[in-house]
Amino acid sequence: MISNDVNEWIDAVATGKVVVSRWVRMAIDRHLSDLERSKSDECPFVFNEEIATASIVFFPEFLSHSKGSYAGKPFHLSPIQKFIVWSIMGWREKETGYRRFRRVMYSVGRKNGKTTLAAGIGLLLFAADIPFEADAECYVAATTKDQASILHLIAVKMVLANDSLRKRFKLFKSGPNYSAILAPDPPHNGSVFRPIGSDSKSTDGLNVSLVIKDELH
Repeated sequence: MISNDVNEWIDAVATGKVVVSRWVRMAIDRHLSDLERSKSDECPFVFNEEIATASIVFFPEFLSHSKGSYAGKPFHLSPIQKFIVWSIMGWREKETGYRRFRRVMYSVGRKNGKTTLAAGIGLLLFAADIPFEADAECYVAATTKDQASILHLIAVKMVLANDSLRKRFKLFKSGPNYSAILAPDPPHNGSVFRPIGSDSKSTDGLNVSLVIKDELH
């Protein structure tokens, strides 16, 4: 089971059986500490393992790779990628059910799949965040729109490769390039996912629900 796999990896890191960076170890320690703290009525957060598990299953179930030797194959997350999705989606506010973590920074060396993971997380939040938000504005942001379009195109290819996502979303083109992914039907009712750069003519008036900042450094 997914939950067993993730929890076994967390325990392996905590006991030193799996070697990770200082920052990953700190995230693991915080997760374990917060699990204990969440048992108290005074703690405002709770970990929802059902949502966390469903979020991880979303990747191989609906998403596939579009580049290299893995092109066309289901997107199975690595252990650290599972933990990232596990943490983002599992931790919730007790009172509202909203996600606890609203800002996430993921820094990793080149060729470790961070852009593909970010595209997948973007689609996960766009397609299945809980609770749903109607008319949500979701953006991939970068220094230039061309840079932002790289990540956005990966998300587009993931949609095109899956029958369920292709039926649920509409794709729009601006010339030869895809300009937006639209979710027109309930519960989304017009939510849009598109790339934007600081070189765009105007970013005034945006009402952002989700932003993925590529190459933040």
